Amino acid sequence: MNYFFYFPLLFWFITTIRLFFNSLHVRFFYLISLLLLVLIVGTRWFVAADFEGYYEIYEQVPFLAEFSVDSTKHIYGEIGYLFIISIFKTFGLHFSFFILVLSVLSIYLKYFFLSRFANGFFAFSIYLLVSFISVELIEVRWSVSIAFILLAYYHGFFNDKKYLPAIFFFFSVLFHYYSILFIIAFFLLRFLRGFASYYFIFVGA
Repeated sequence: MNYFFYFPLLFWFITTIRLFFNSLHVRFFYLISLLLLVLIVGTRWFVAADFEGYYEIYEQVPFLAEFSVDSTKHIYGEIGYLFIISIFKTFGLHFSFFILVLSVLSIYLKYFFLSRFANGFFAFSIYLLVSFISVELIEVRWSVSIAFILLAYYHGFFNDKKYLPAIFFFFSVLFHYYSILFIIAFFLLRFLRGFASYYFIFVGA
């Protein structure tokens, strides 16, 4: 697995070039590199510490016809995550395709979130340098959950959408219960932001 350490370094190098030479050719090369990164992560096979465990979970989950809380209580993982696996298995899709789909969701949604901000593509490369191995390769469920959490925060704080944050938080909980802490933090921040607004209005009056 050692060679996987080089991919975020290479991507960071390409991103640095784009930061200083943001031409059409460099942007095209950057997008191709991003696509290759997704394919590398999504098509890995028995690489990283938890991969075998995720494979065993996938094999243990029953098809939709037999799926229930009782039939999955002995299987590790959130009930929503297990239900999604059951859908994939019912359609006859292999575990490798399942991992590819999760990798596309995880990496693309994070990139989408960060690309909304100035030089966000550079922040994305920093994220990969720090968390490529520990999150994208190992913590599969958490990596997808993070992506949905970021979208929820984006639409809740920067896009002022009422229902999209709830939808994205719902999907984040499906993949990892730990995201509930970020839901609590979201509403706490919304409350504090609203409180601060009323305070300044009151002081200004």
